[in-house]
Amino acid sequence: LNESGSTDLAIDPLNEVRDRADLPLLSGMDQSAMRLVIQHERRVELCFEGDRWFDLLRTGSMLTTMAAYKGKYLVTGGYQVDSYEVTPNKVLFPIPFNEISLNPKLIQNDGYH
Repeated sequence: LNESGSTDLAIDPLNEVRDRADLPLLSGMDQSAMRLVIQHERRVELCFEGDRWFDLLRTGSMLTTMAAYKGKYLVTGGYQVDSYEVTPNKVLFPIPFNEISLNPKLIQNDGYH
């Protein structure tokens, strides 16, 4: 709803989730502010359900988010992230060889042979 321009309607289902969690209800946001709130709510509400990676891909924030993750833990420690690197070619998985063999029009994603 938010992305289709109906930000006023998008707040209702978001507030249903927040009300259930006994969090303050939200109001009066523009589309870009609502987008950030929705992204955060999805991150915490759907934690451990495997949606985060696809949310980051869909919103185009994969590389910046993962670089910030690495930067945070290089400074604070606690995780072994010094060799951790998400590069543009790692955003997409390789196309399986079998699929490329079956369809010669397929081209392998960058960074894979």
